[in-house]
Amino acid sequence: MDLTAFDNLESWTHIVTPHAVKCRLPSRRLRTSQLNRVRVNLSSSIGSAPQAPTLLPLFLSMPSPKFDSTSTRPRPRPASHLLSLLSRHISQGNLSLAISSLPLFSRAGLRPPFSLLSSLLHRCLLSLSSLYLVHELYLFLRISRLYASAVPSSAPLATHLLCFHFLNADLSQADNLFAIMPNPTLYSYNVMLSGYARLGLMDRAKYLFGLMPYRDFVSWNTVILAFSRNGSPYDAVGFYFWLRRSSYGYNCYTFTGLLLACNQILDPWLVKQVHKQLFIIGFCWTNLVISSSLVDAYARSGLLSDARNVFDEMPVKDLRAWTVMVHGYAKSDSLEYAHRLFDMMPERNLITWNALIGGYIRFGQPLKALDLFRKMVNMGIKLDHFHFSSSLTACASASARVLKYGKQIHGYLIRTYLKPNSVVLSVLIDMYSKCGDLAGARRVFNGASLSKRDLVVWSTILMSALS
Repeated sequence: MDLTAFDNLESWTHIVTPHAVKCRLPSRRLRTSQLNRVRVNLSSSIGSAPQAPTLLPLFLSMPSPKFDSTSTRPRPRPASHLLSLLSRHISQGNLSLAISSLPLFSRAGLRPPFSLLSSLLHRCLLSLSSLYLVHELYLFLRISRLYASAVPSSAPLATHLLCFHFLNADLSQADNLFAIMPNPTLYSYNVMLSGYARLGLMDRAKYLFGLMPYRDFVSWNTVILAFSRNGSPYDAVGFYFWLRRSSYGYNCYTFTGLLLACNQILDPWLVKQVHKQLFIIGFCWTNLVISSSLVDAYARSGLLSDARNVFDEMPVKDLRAWTVMVHGYAKSDSLEYAHRLFDMMPERNLITWNALIGGYIRFGQPLKALDLFRKMVNMGIKLDHFHFSSSLTACASASARVLKYGKQIHGYLIRTYLKPNSVVLSVLIDMYSKCGDLAGARRVFNGASLSKRDLVVWSTILMSALS
């Protein structure tokens, strides 16, 4: 019989094992020499046994076992599957799952597309609750060596990374990244401008603005708002006049920054010029923010009648406009009209209460100020240090007649567990001393911690002792 079909060692092992047991050979895996001896014996046995011709086709038909040493390893996922997985997580807002899938690209020897990385980083930057994911994505870019080699070639991704660096106040990283960007876009320049403005680096912002190859009204609005918010209102007005001579255009944010500058310059003529331009353009009554800002600019410049005219013509009045008018009348000794507007307000905030209480104290009506404070307590409004200092100042102005009210306010301050600052402590000492209770003033001073005994507190206790 031809046994060439049994030259496969593995097939021999399966066939010879029962014969080996019968011959009482060791049960371990047969060595090659032992297998050859058994092969000779088996060939003679098959030749003489009558069952062999019927069993041999069965053995020959048995498939040889295949042993793959890599069969237990997970097969690498194809690139299309990884791309669809990452894209699906981003589109569904599963940002954490999207970032956790990024290492799969590195294991497969693939690079995530810059467009998907840019979209993922942009979505993470939109929400403050997902800023920690931005750090994880940034670490992935660093570890995978995509940051220095490939990120600068993708302008959208590099621009979002600029936002990330400015949010972390990491100026050096932002400057280095912007320097290696071969072709920064207009959006990249605007991000750098807003980043410098956010950090208060107005000299850098002004220098970069001059170097920009092209600008849009967002660039102009950024510098105008930045100079207004960083205490350079004249520079903001200068940039506005420069903008009007150009053809870039303007929007509501342009005039928001300009009116903010007017609130600091306090020039009535300038406010009226801005009002005329707003009236011609049509922003006066169509934009609530601009209308309220114009009312504020008129009130701060001392033109309360003009502020009232703009306020009356507003189709919708927001809380800021109401508060500005109450504060303006309270500062100008028109307390009756200020209180009337206060009662007409659909809602109030702490600034409105403080404005009216401060007006009554400033113009010698402390009892009405205390009455407002009592209403705040009865309404359950959460009080801050300013309310306590204002009410105690009112008690000090009313002298010994309202010492009991001052003691009640002091007791309420203790019950609220609000730790008084140095201003409240000095007002407490001043109230007790002016009401003739020097012992009470000394108790307040002795009960204050050493860290709260600043120059103001020491000056108040010395003045009370001398008086």
